[in-house]
Amino acid sequence: MTLASGPWSVACAACRAYGNYSIQARARIEELLGNAPAKVLVIVHKLYQGTLPAAPVDRMLLERLEEATSVASGQMSYVQLVPWLGDEPDRQLIPPLIKLVRAAGSYQTGEAVLKWVNALSPSLTEDDLHQLLEVAAHNDQIYGSVLGNRQLATLRLNGPQGEQAAKIWASWDARWQQSPGKATSTV
Repeated sequence: MTLASGPWSVACAACRAYGNYSIQARARIEELLGNAPAKVLVIVHKLYQGTLPAAPVDRMLLERLEEATSVASGQMSYVQLVPWLGDEPDRQLIPPLIKLVRAAGSYQTGEAVLKWVNALSPSLTEDDLHQLLEVAAHNDQIYGSVLGNRQLATLRLNGPQGEQAAKIWASWDARWQQSPGKATSTV
């Protein structure tokens, strides 16, 4: 039994059973998810589909989100991620993704995280959009890169579309007209 086939299927089945497994099995699953590199798990992004598993597995997945975004995004576009994250992705993913946008240290990392944000865009609120653009405006690996701006253009089309969202995007646009390449005001 390889890590790719056996433990992956056992972990998913056991996590989704919500308590219908032994304490020993749970400990082994927690150890597997806590120690195995995400790229070794066959379909990394599948771990994040729909509602996250019960605690403490949900916390472990959220702590490993950065690793998952880089692995999955390097292999696919945000459109391909959408079905893997499910019809109703867990909103617990949004705050850590916004933190990852803030921390993106390269344009590739910024693009990878924004692909996940775009895959979750139907779940974003206008407040989420505001927070996201605020941190993106202060990260030159996002606002200063072609890849980041492509993902933001996609978010503009697929993300929140309400009146407040229109104001947030207008503020974003005004920021760059006032001071191109330099974030000086708030979104």
